[in-house]
Amino acid sequence: MARDIIVTNRHVAQESASAAGREFVFRPGIDWQPIRVSIDFREEFRVAAEAAVAIDRVLYMGLNGAGQPDIAILKLSASVDQTPVPMASGSAPVGEFVAVVGYPARDDRRNDPAAARNIFRDIYEKKRLAPGKLINSDRTDAIVLRHDRSTLGGNSGSVVLDVTSGMAIGLHFGGRFETSNYAVRVEVIRRILAGVWRTSVFRSGLAEAQNSAADYADRPGYQPDFPGDSDDSFLPLPVVAGRRVRDILRQTSVPHQGSTELKYMHFSIGMSTSRRMPYFTAVNIDGESLQRPRRKNDAWQFDPQIPQTAQLGNRLNAGNNLDRGHQVRRLDPMWG
Repeated sequence: MARDIIVTNRHVAQESASAAGREFVFRPGIDWQPIRVSIDFREEFRVAAEAAVAIDRVLYMGLNGAGQPDIAILKLSASVDQTPVPMASGSAPVGEFVAVVGYPARDDRRNDPAAARNIFRDIYEKKRLAPGKLINSDRTDAIVLRHDRSTLGGNSGSVVLDVTSGMAIGLHFGGRFETSNYAVRVEVIRRILAGVWRTSVFRSGLAEAQNSAADYADRPGYQPDFPGDSDDSFLPLPVVAGRRVRDILRQTSVPHQGSTELKYMHFSIGMSTSRRMPYFTAVNIDGESLQRPRRKNDAWQFDPQIPQTAQLGNRLNAGNNLDRGHQVRRLDPMWG
């Protein structure tokens, strides 16, 4: 982790910032001026010294909704003289114990006040460490891990540490009194920082890292023998001939360098560079194993396999009733 990057929860960042087009902006305060936010790295019990650093901007904020990791990424106005917490390669701890380090706040609405006083001794909003263990630490959930450390509302955004290694294995985001606490697994945090979490919108400083052509290298594309092995059921892709051969897009990245076929999951496309639209699309459909995933908060972007100069982008769809192309029907390749 860089010395000027902070990872916290989406619901924490939303207290002061919101999306505005392709960027995030700080919300206006009571004086209608943007809210300014800072982090004090020395907010400790009986410590008068401060080490406050302002938040410069929000780089990333995860989408709301079920199945979406509760994460936001912030950029500080300056690098701090603090050693970043190293991230473990996986969320399974090396030893038996883990701990949460954060800033628990008084939270009488959701927790028993007497239990909170007994555990936290009425010392709130100061940096605290709470030891404990993971609950059912098997990988039944690809996003969330559960733990039993004592936390309160202010603990949102706390690091979950493997006590033995001192490395981060998760990001605490919530809990239920006497039931369980919940954290985003470090594997998810790593993918987001690398810019490959497909269902979220990357903006500002992380926009360029969202996708790359390499992310599509293993896509099988359209299969011409999908209906069967006989000659009658073999349906090859169309062939662009004549002067149009010079216009069809050829890939420039390995492993498909020079190919005119753009491969995706269960479908393929042949693109016209001049019209910035497909010459053809071909899709395999398996109705028996069709899936119907929920559609919410779609994140539209340029295709990294195609130069932006050869794509129409969202300008074509702005201010009209066009439905962003749909050269391949959305549900057709969603099977298996």
